[in-house]
Amino acid sequence: MRLFELERAFWDAARTRGAPPPYLDQLFTASAGLSAPQRFAIYHRAYWQRQVVALGSTFELTRQLLGETGFERMALSYVQRHPGRDPCIERLGGDFAEFLGARAEAPRWLVDLAKLEWARLESLLARDARPLRRPPPGAEFVSCSLELVPSLVCLTVEPTALALFRGEERSGTTDETEVRAIHVALHRARFAVRSWELDEAEARALDLARRGHRVHRVCDAFAHLPEADAIAQAFAILSGWFARGWVSSCTREGQTARSDV
Repeated sequence: MRLFELERAFWDAARTRGAPPPYLDQLFTASAGLSAPQRFAIYHRAYWQRQVVALGSTFELTRQLLGETGFERMALSYVQRHPGRDPCIERLGGDFAEFLGARAEAPRWLVDLAKLEWARLESLLARDARPLRRPPPGAEFVSCSLELVPSLVCLTVEPTALALFRGEERSGTTDETEVRAIHVALHRARFAVRSWELDEAEARALDLARRGHRVHRVCDAFAHLPEADAIAQAFAILSGWFARGWVSSCTREGQTARSDV
């Protein structure tokens, strides 16, 4: 048997749930105290358990709410459907919230909690970007597009999920169809991820900025307000983005103004 065939057989056996397949005796050697299937079972258990542990570390609150048995059953099923393909095992759970949401028994707030936990990890693992300290002045600024730092993650969730994520007491919700959605931004600063609750206008402005629109177009998110209020609101919110370090560059006509040294 050629090496790649042996590697494929090992992979297929490791990915098979349950007892090791009987053909292992023909591929691997036994030791003095263990048969080939028994030796392979050590790797088999480690393969599945290591990934369950990694998922449990990422989705710690979700795991607590599902219970150890329920979460392990869900995690094993998820890994079977979504084998890890990234060298970084922490990235294994990219589809876990969607996988959980496909289960009819999973309430919306639990799925949104998993989304928040994954967003926190995305923010934590995002590449570094030095925030822009000084934006271009006046008329030049409104013609710029803003590049947001990679660790800024935005999503919309149900209030109970956000309360649980923040360690607050869970609010009782009986009719999930009537629950308002909350816009949330997560950002990593100094090795810690913080969350901010956004109103509709700021969430819309961030979406426009993320899609590459110029600042004057981003400010259209506040056009529903009287002119003086719109200007004040846009100034306050955009200033807040810079103060929090959410902006990494301002680009105008192919020129990039990056952070001061």
